[in-house]
Amino acid sequence: MGYFIKRVRTARGIALNEVDFDLSVSTLSRIENGLVETTSSRLGPLTQALGITFDDLTLNHVISVEHPDAWVGLADTHWDEATTRRLLKELQAMRQPETVNGFLDIAELVAARLLTIHDGLSAEFTKSELQVLNQYFMQLSEFTRIEGFIFQAIVEHVPSRLSAAWLAKSVAVIMAKWQAVPKIQIQQMASRLNRVGEHAILEREWVTADRVIEQAAQMSALLPENVTLQYNLVTVKKMRAMLAKPSAQTRAEFAKVIKTTRLLFSEATYQYLQDYTIQQGWMTAADFAPAPD
Repeated sequence: MGYFIKRVRTARGIALNEVDFDLSVSTLSRIENGLVETTSSRLGPLTQALGITFDDLTLNHVISVEHPDAWVGLADTHWDEATTRRLLKELQAMRQPETVNGFLDIAELVAARLLTIHDGLSAEFTKSELQVLNQYFMQLSEFTRIEGFIFQAIVEHVPSRLSAAWLAKSVAVIMAKWQAVPKIQIQQMASRLNRVGEHAILEREWVTADRVIEQAAQMSALLPENVTLQYNLVTVKKMRAMLAKPSAQTRAEFAKVIKTTRLLFSEATYQYLQDYTIQQGWMTAADFAPAPD
């Protein structure tokens, strides 16, 4: 649980020596780094000193550690209705009377709404649901693995201006201390930004798209050796150019990027992207035909 204690403390801008709790700075640091186990009698007052509930801490820990794979099934590309229903049931069982838990609130909300969306029973999140999500994600300066899964699952179902705003604080934190940030964290943020950029382009929200693409470029520049990030960035840029200013040239340039998928990834990935762009009406089969000898 030390990771979550540290995450909450740093997100609130509280220094180790500013925690109003009867522990030495060195002991608290060791707890945060998993070097010292602590008891529930200590955790209760400690979470209060950090402005959260004991349930916030334990639920985040239990869900993240014991149920990591279930969250992958929430995403559109990996949608698994049975897993999502089972996850929702488990989340509801964790609910305790008179317990305030922001993470549990949004996790349960997202699982329930995605089920209705995929069942065709509703379009998107309601205004009140978006307010709940906005309140939670706007305060994040760092995403846990599970929060990242949730974000990826809902990014295509919320306005891009909102999802872009949810990432702003995390982007600023990474850019401010990028040399100390793990590469995987930078990579994940770049991927989230690219997803938001794609959605903004589809919504024709050009200002949001351009801002997010610029942030994605900043992230990708920190990992120049990551071919996937560079490819994704180029793809989003070409997609933006093609849909904002359709022409034979922008179509050809976008098709060229899609064809590159064959060299970098798999035939299945290439086929998926080809089929998707044709279904969207952006391309035709002729755009992907081999060049004449």
